[in-house]
Amino acid sequence: AFIPQLLPNIDKVIYFDCDVIVNLDISELWNIDLENKSLGGVLDQIADEISLPLVRKMQLKLCGLEKNKYINAGVLLINSEKIRKNGNFFEQVKNWLLHYHDFAPSFDQDAINSILADDIKFIDSKFNFYDLTQNLSNSIIHMWNGKPWKKFTGAEHEKLYWHMYLKSAWSENCAIDDIIDKISRIGVHLSEHEYKNLFHKHGIQCLKRLLCVIPNRLKPTLELLKIKYYLIKYKFSR
Repeated sequence: AFIPQLLPNIDKVIYFDCDVIVNLDISELWNIDLENKSLGGVLDQIADEISLPLVRKMQLKLCGLEKNKYINAGVLLINSEKIRKNGNFFEQVKNWLLHYHDFAPSFDQDAINSILADDIKFIDSKFNFYDLTQNLSNSIIHMWNGKPWKKFTGAEHEKLYWHMYLKSAWSENCAIDDIIDKISRIGVHLSEHEYKNLFHKHGIQCLKRLLCVIPNRLKPTLELLKIKYYLIKYKFSR
């Protein structure tokens, strides 16, 4: 919600959740014409479900949401310029959550869909593809229901994840033996605490490396993002 305000000189932004793999030319997403809409997003899986639990139907109704117009916020193409013109979006989301938090289990996703209703362009499902049993080529894969860092079964999205991991800043200075140890250990059950310690110990190193390649004119903004990241991390680790 605070991206448009933190990046005042950038008119368009691509946002990803941390559990996606980009397996296509990212320019395909970037070049989508938003037709003056505030966001571009893919319809969420609930739009495909014939029967939703009664509780979820009630939650959507209380929040003024329609399942056939409800996007998944894991991959977004953001028209930052338009969102800024419409006021402080962060404050809008915060106020919405204060009012509807009891009915909004998806928090920011519910808020975005409600506040920007009828101002969202629906884009091809390949840009937020969640059916891990299908062909994963030429798509952005959202691993919401199959985390490769929690288990390893040999599924295609797991192989692709580890292939990408080895190319990323997360694996820098990570020896082959460490990788083998990681993959072998996720073959057994790990507690929430154990797998967090196992896979996120390189987080600070990764963040530092990414900050090094950002243009100097954006560094003060990204330092603020870094501060917010650690504040959020502290809040949920207590």
